[in-house]
Amino acid sequence: RGAGTYLDTYAIKVKPEYLSKHPEYGTEGLVLQLVKPGAGARSQASLSLVINAIETLMSKKADARKSLEGIVDVFKETERLMEEETDLSRVVDKAKMAEKLYQGLRVKLPMIDVEFHTPGVFDHSKDYRICRDIKGEHFNDIYKDDPNKLPLKKNIAFAILVSELYMMLTGKAFDHDRYGANQGIEVLDHPTDKGRKLVRIGNFDEHGIILTPPNKVQKQIFANILLDALANSSINGFNLVSSLKHTFGRAQKIAREDPITSTDMNYVNHMINAITSHGDYRAVLNKRNLLQALNVVLN
Repeated sequence: RGAGTYLDTYAIKVKPEYLSKHPEYGTEGLVLQLVKPGAGARSQASLSLVINAIETLMSKKADARKSLEGIVDVFKETERLMEEETDLSRVVDKAKMAEKLYQGLRVKLPMIDVEFHTPGVFDHSKDYRICRDIKGEHFNDIYKDDPNKLPLKKNIAFAILVSELYMMLTGKAFDHDRYGANQGIEVLDHPTDKGRKLVRIGNFDEHGIILTPPNKVQKQIFANILLDALANSSINGFNLVSSLKHTFGRAQKIAREDPITSTDMNYVNHMINAITSHGDYRAVLNKRNLLQALNVVLN
């Protein structure tokens, strides 16, 4: 049915007699995800070589340490995520958290009613996972060549952004990688309200879910960085994401000598990654829409 970087995905059928004993499988169809043989091994080996080479350079040239530390952090995080994505037993807790966050979540807007859902996990091992099939197009692809549908796409973007910001700004677990190709979107005629649309959004790929909600220190650090970035963006006319990354970079340098603070900065980095991943939705919205989204979340 499909293939990703590390996984092959196949639609599967369940015998009626087995389905009757397992109603939790539902009626929408299931898929089997299989980790490709040797998936990630070559990439991990290449990443390890790069990390070792940079760390060797840092040990020999003190003046290069400051500029290269951040790059090493990025490569190490990529390495960690790669290991996680090729071991499906490690995504179970994140898949369950995604169900808590999204399954049954609803957003009502002037043009549409939005319902979120997730694949879940019905069976798994290190190398395979059986889950719900997620139907529909990615946000980035939906109505791509139909400018007449832009108002509808804006409504969908607004609903996704509100749901993501709500989780982040209310201190819940959240997804730091929910970009515009990590969901399937179906736009249907509303079953009870003629003239409106029902939009079903299935959020798949749960590897970006942060399982642990932030503590007070982490919230305060992020609030300070966000305020600084907003001021910098407003005064100097810079892009908000660029301002966030710049402010975070300065704060990260200060925190490097303090392991406790560095752990807190890790969380903040995930917050900034999440905001960056929302760029696909911000791209179809204007500043007024973004302020409206924040207003909905904060009130």
